[in-house]
Amino acid sequence: MTFQPRITYVCTANVCRSQLAHYLTQQRLEENPQLHLNKLGVEVSSSGVLALPGQTICDQVLPGEFITSESLSKLFNAEMIDENSLILVMEQKHQSELIKQFPRLRQQIFVLRTATEIIDKLALGIEDNSIFEAVDPEANPGFSSPPLPDTLQERWQWMLIELDAHRGMLPFLGNIAPSERFDVPDAHDQPLTEHEYVRDLIHQSVGMLMESLEKVLGAQSMQGQSFETEGIR
Repeated sequence: MTFQPRITYVCTANVCRSQLAHYLTQQRLEENPQLHLNKLGVEVSSSGVLALPGQTICDQVLPGEFITSESLSKLFNAEMIDENSLILVMEQKHQSELIKQFPRLRQQIFVLRTATEIIDKLALGIEDNSIFEAVDPEANPGFSSPPLPDTLQERWQWMLIELDAHRGMLPFLGNIAPSERFDVPDAHDQPLTEHEYVRDLIHQSVGMLMESLEKVLGAQSMQGQSFETEGIR
């Protein structure tokens, strides 16, 4: 089987939130060809759990030049997903719906803002080497992981496994908000939610995601020493 890493953003109708996250990620990749995500050949896509294929995307969150025939809404297609795919949803209800429909994908589905927090914690643990040290969970709960592989392909696979392994750790680390507060709300469904607020959350989350992924993929050193990163902009 060909190795093809993929990041797939998912919301309800694929006309607003997931499309914006898709656009921002693709833009970052195109503007920074030296990124390790580019060297890895990551593909980016978006879809919706209840999307009506072919709908025009919302013009309140995306620049007009992005709205093309290629960016019309798409229904989530599990046939496009394999074990090297990272599925990032906007709300817990999307996660629940996808897991109900496609239980085999459970380990790969994360709420976007939860995933950004976990990957950021992984990146910080790699930088100071603490993630590879034995942890006493009663005295000092924290992230603990096996050695970081050397190749980009293996590091991507390592990251997917560690994401799932640490999804339950966030409530025990500092003042992490309740999990439901990690949702990116739907401005079309909640009258009091402004598109500007949604745009800001997604810009912040995608930016943090990209930076943390680069730190994980670009760490340079041997285990047992401090890690340095390269290719971050």
